[in-house]
Amino acid sequence: MQIEQKKIMFVVPALKGGGAEKVASTLLELLATSDESLKVFLILLQKERVDIRQPNVEIIYLDLQDTGNMVHAMFKFLRLIYHLAKIIRHVQPSTIISFMDYLNVVCVMSSFLSRARSRVVLTVHTLLVSYMQIYVDGYREKMLRRLALLTYGKADAIIAVSKGVRDDLVKIFRIEPVRVHIVPNPVDIQKIQALSLETVDETVFSGDPPVILSAGRLSKEKGFAYLIRSFSRLTKICHARLVILGEGKEEENLRKLSKELGISEDVIFLGYKDNPYKYMKRSTILVVPSLYEGFGMVIVEAMACGVPVIATKSYDGIEDIIEHEKSGLLVPVGDENSLEEAMSRLLANPEERQLLVSHAAKKLHDFSAEDIVKQYKAILHV
Repeated sequence: MQIEQKKIMFVVPALKGGGAEKVASTLLELLATSDESLKVFLILLQKERVDIRQPNVEIIYLDLQDTGNMVHAMFKFLRLIYHLAKIIRHVQPSTIISFMDYLNVVCVMSSFLSRARSRVVLTVHTLLVSYMQIYVDGYREKMLRRLALLTYGKADAIIAVSKGVRDDLVKIFRIEPVRVHIVPNPVDIQKIQALSLETVDETVFSGDPPVILSAGRLSKEKGFAYLIRSFSRLTKICHARLVILGEGKEEENLRKLSKELGISEDVIFLGYKDNPYKYMKRSTILVVPSLYEGFGMVIVEAMACGVPVIATKSYDGIEDIIEHEKSGLLVPVGDENSLEEAMSRLLANPEERQLLVSHAAKKLHDFSAEDIVKQYKAILHV
């Protein structure tokens, strides 16, 4: 007997990359394998090698190149809306779920243009408006902010990754609270722990001195400049290395800052890594210096790897992950003295590092991918 398939559409820029992409990849894999009655259409903006072998997943690429020119970027945005609307009209999915702020805008507009009766569910991973007003002044970002304010309220449901993100949506976007669901990002704990056991070739992780690791997109809001300045203070009282994983437009400025501070030999940029977990496993501490975050997925990933975490109080709800001085240390945003003191404290106290790791391990079940996928399925109506 043939099973009637329900159709769901994932709209993602790529499956490799930052937190939102990791969430999409984890959800896609678990949904597709757990429900054979589900037909998943994966819409990707970038062509990439995707290792998905489930027969109920169909991949569609929208390979629209962006030259960086403003006129071209606007043309690409309009083409994206048009082409996605055509796909939605053809597929007629019961639910569309989008990842990343600009794709949230695109999906609302494309769904309207398609005239399909699909539910539109947006996922919001950052404090889009309140912090963009402070830290972002580019033309594209200003346009995105305006379009988000105009379109987000048209969605059938919105998944916010934390209380801070939910409050942003309710207060600033004026969206009914009943339509905003707080669901933390799912983390595949077992997969992360297995990957963390892979070997590391970089000699910086072998022996002394201790390694402070940080990972993420190299952009201003991630706070790497503040971390490097704090690390410069730290080097005056102890010997350590700072390793940064990730890539982005701020890399050149960060390298220049390290050189100006005279610490370039102790600040190592390793670029983007498919498996950051093996580096986490071999680090002494992990630091998340963000100026603002929506969730801070790297914190949970580090906990799964058994490394103590220092993070900034970058959003309302971070205490749901890190209980200060129990499962990690929290410091004020942008406070170089506090961050330097926290790093110095943990480097000097291996017993405290172990206690933090032990308490953090007990919180991991709160972010179990299997449990969180159940919450997603209820919201997606699948």
